Amino acid sequence: MVSSRTRQQIRGLTELSAEGTMPERSIPKYDLNGDFTWHIASIVSSRATEFGNDAYGVDFLVKYSKTRWGEAVGETWESVAALNSVESRSWIVRYYQQTPTGYGKELVLDLWKLDGPGNGEEGEKDDRKKARIAASLREVVRKDTARVRAIEEAKARAAAAEKAAKESKTRKKKAVKAKKVAGKRIAK
Repeated sequence: MVSSRTRQQIRGLTELSAEGTMPERSIPKYDLNGDFTWHIASIVSSRATEFGNDAYGVDFLVKYSKTRWGEAVGETWESVAALNSVESRSWIVRYYQQTPTGYGKELVLDLWKLDGPGNGEEGEKDDRKKARIAASLREVVRKDTARVRAIEEAKARAAAAEKAAKESKTRKKKAVKAKKVAGKRIAK
């Protein structure tokens, strides 16, 4: 009788390379839920995606590696729906913190609000983490909105000052012209 452990070792021998090492395991790009499984090294950019019927989404340019601590080996555009794990959401928030003008902050936040609750204790833990991440993104959106409002107010003040300066120049020109006309009348 051969034990299961021995049978497993024999099976494992067929998987060894000629050098006696295990061959590199191929990791699928997506899991069964459609979530991106490769390790994210960074998120570089975001863009709008049109689904038709005036529906829009957000894609992110993801630099990835196939091992957790490996260097980035490639880039791929991924939908926000595929970047649904807690780790992926953290990368999205980091991207928006570093790139406040990146496309789609509000859309991503709206999509995250539509998420249903997870299952079991692990799902509850993920829900709490996702809620904290969503709060971080809301803070980024709030700061960006305040920054944009300050820029718009500064532009409005500059436009008002420019308009006032033009009006002042126009008044001065009219005053000089009136003095010249009055001087000519007196000279006659």
